[in-house]
Amino acid sequence: MLRKKLAVLVSFVAMLMLANPNAMAFQEYLDTVNTACGETVINDCSTCHYGPTPSPEQEIYLSGDYCYFCPSSTVCPVPVTPIDEDAMLAEARQAINDFGTELMSEFIAAMQAGGPINAINVCSVIAPEIASSISRNTGWMVRRITTRARNPLSIPDSWEAKQLDKFAKKLAKGTPAAELEVSEITEESGDRYYYRYMKAILIPPPDVAPCTLCHGDIATIDPAILEILNDQYPYDRATGYSPGDLRGAFSVKRPLYDWSEEDKGKGKGKNKHKSDDD
Repeated sequence: MLRKKLAVLVSFVAMLMLANPNAMAFQEYLDTVNTACGETVINDCSTCHYGPTPSPEQEIYLSGDYCYFCPSSTVCPVPVTPIDEDAMLAEARQAINDFGTELMSEFIAAMQAGGPINAINVCSVIAPEIASSISRNTGWMVRRITTRARNPLSIPDSWEAKQLDKFAKKLAKGTPAAELEVSEITEESGDRYYYRYMKAILIPPPDVAPCTLCHGDIATIDPAILEILNDQYPYDRATGYSPGDLRGAFSVKRPLYDWSEEDKGKGKGKNKHKSDDD
């Protein structure tokens, strides 16, 4: 009797998964993680999906990584011990530079091929794909964030929002754009530590990139573009910008598997590039 019930349950779950590609993707990812770790470290959706904003677990899941869940796995990258913050800063900057360079290349190609309407998909579709690829290839979780989001996935977490506020205040005081960056080791999810880095994104002059065609004064945006934006982003807040305005930031983070609160007293994680306001 018990076997029959289990068989029915398995069949029911299989039917749900066949009807839901996301469930199948999650199950495949779950199996990969648990196999690599040699134990069950995640078993249902709530591990990664909870709360009003993406959790660290959800960000890891979306990036396709699994070492977060089992840092002792032999197939996971060997942690840096002790932490070389200068090296991590260089890596973070390189990841952002690669992201920005590839994104601009795609944007220019799209503009040349079909104008600003054709370029809308670069920000909405291609940019997340580039970020995901760089995240998988480097181990850094890479994304763009802003307080005036067009895509809900760009909403900042509390740390990012705090840094964006500081960037805005510094920019208003005349701080050069090149100096609007910050790095810090943060504690999240209880006892997990991350090296985090952010670099400001400013609206460029039109001759560098015509971002204001989609992000400028709503009265000057082409009605055809507005129609597409309103359809794809009904809660869009990413208009009204002028060249030189703070649009948001590139944000990257990486877990520090072997770092703990005790290391703060051993000269590790001194946050050399932390904001002067802290």
